[in-house]
Amino acid sequence: MTENCEDPWPVHKMQGVADIDIEGSRPAVLLASGPFNPVTETHLEALRLARERLEAAGYLILGGWLSPWSDSTVQTRSQSGSCLSSALRLRLATAAASELDWLAVSGWEAGHGGSVTHGKLATQLRKALAERLPEYLSVQTPCSVFMVSCDEILPPGRGLLASDGQGTITVPNGTDVVLEKTTSLAYLTWPMDCWYENFPEESVLRALRGRDCCFVQKAMPAGAAQLLLSRTQEDDAGIRKEIASLSAEVEPEGPWPADKVMTLMQDIGDNQPVAFLVATGSMDPVHLGHISMMWQAKARLERAGYRVAGSWLSICSDFQAKANSSRRGLAPLSKEMRHHVAKLAVLGDSLSSVASWQMEEETRSVRYVEVMLALRKAMVERFPLTLSLHHVHVFLVCGEEVLSQRGQLQPIAQHPELGAVIIPRDPDDIIMENVTSQIFEGEAAADQALPSISCEAVRRHLASRDIASFVKWMAPAAARFLSAPTRSERQRFASDFEVLGVPAEKGFPGGTMHLKARLKDSFQLWQGPLGTISVQDLQHLLQMLDPSWTQVQVDTLVCALAKSKPGAQTTYEDLIDWIFRDAA
Repeated sequence: MTENCEDPWPVHKMQGVADIDIEGSRPAVLLASGPFNPVTETHLEALRLARERLEAAGYLILGGWLSPWSDSTVQTRSQSGSCLSSALRLRLATAAASELDWLAVSGWEAGHGGSVTHGKLATQLRKALAERLPEYLSVQTPCSVFMVSCDEILPPGRGLLASDGQGTITVPNGTDVVLEKTTSLAYLTWPMDCWYENFPEESVLRALRGRDCCFVQKAMPAGAAQLLLSRTQEDDAGIRKEIASLSAEVEPEGPWPADKVMTLMQDIGDNQPVAFLVATGSMDPVHLGHISMMWQAKARLERAGYRVAGSWLSICSDFQAKANSSRRGLAPLSKEMRHHVAKLAVLGDSLSSVASWQMEEETRSVRYVEVMLALRKAMVERFPLTLSLHHVHVFLVCGEEVLSQRGQLQPIAQHPELGAVIIPRDPDDIIMENVTSQIFEGEAAADQALPSISCEAVRRHLASRDIASFVKWMAPAAARFLSAPTRSERQRFASDFEVLGVPAEKGFPGGTMHLKARLKDSFQLWQGPLGTISVQDLQHLLQMLDPSWTQVQVDTLVCALAKSKPGAQTTYEDLIDWIFRDAA
């Protein structure tokens, strides 16, 4: 027996009914009717509990069906007004049912066009079974149909007749008093674990629209969640378009980008305390020491039982940067420059992002506690459903100089959801932790020289053109940008490059012809048998040289060079001639 998507009552999962001695037994099937808008783990758990109870009562469960309502019924009864099409609800239910070898999906009710009583639905199922499996389900061995009811998740049975072998199996909500009446085929399961109460259908739709992927994955069966979150898997163009439209309303990331949070949340179990990290300052410019601080803090907090789901480098305003720079004797960089370099610095980092929340406050210095509370508020509002399953904490990541700033640390200690991780500059320094106040010392850095890096030292190396020392302490994309800016980059940040002392390129002594010739000699070793380079290899090379280039930028650049479709070839000579096209 094979599944047919047009079959209103597929029987391919009747658990090898041909091999079962049904005569003398009490055969039964389960039927769950509801919106399934969309199907969730709660629905499947209700069916599992129903099966367990009826098997304990002596029934032989041959199979079960999910029966999604018609579109008109869902629209009439929906409280939120958000309704998936019957085509998508059926597709998701089928994906969910694929995880159980005894559960199938019926499209009969969805295609009926109106509301159907449970009695009529059960009658249709019994009729289909009698027609499809007459040799196994006869008058002598009638098959009972039990409608699964689970409070508001799966509405109670309507119009069922025990005399016709139609019964109900109810999953209590833990507060209602419900009694079994087995003579009327009315059974009761054990209460459902309260964990499943977290996943009403409306919340799943809200999470999907907000791209709260972790909540969707927890709330839905794996196959259904994967279908919604991996749009390319669906062959039906209409369903693919509907899935894409569900998350089309996501707002821009805003001052606290959170694109890395969902990936980090994947392996965090329910009820585990979640920690977000933030470091704030001028960051002129961001170097590897800043990024290392976050990993050191993460390691210490996870040893203490927290699970870190993201970190942010919060760039302060020009007002605050000027005050900081004057104390250090540095000329300040613009907030736009500092923000741009920071974004380049975290491109290859899976933990850190860059926040712009502080940048617009030009009348005062923002306190640490304000930044931390703003981050917590932003994450809870961005992922309200996933984070509702966790205690959410925010930790300031900072140097040991903050210990002398009691006016900064004291307000943090007053909030039970806030804390700090101190990163000593000298690995021999000892920080006295106060775990009660959530003050920790960061773990040692992988490279013990990293905590001692300073913005002042980095800028000295850059200004003196000690590029080898400079790039050692910088992320690749940020190092390339600051040490060898393109013409457009220099024009955009002209005053900042002057402050940094980065000279404008004036060409090469003696011209460029000998450089072109040497580069062509080198590329001859890399060329293929036809003396060409594939566009795909060229794209990989360019992104390796500068990770800050986006795919769109690389595609535009390659098309300008190759003047052909992706997958074509270009010669290495054309590539080098193009590189030197504007050289003097």
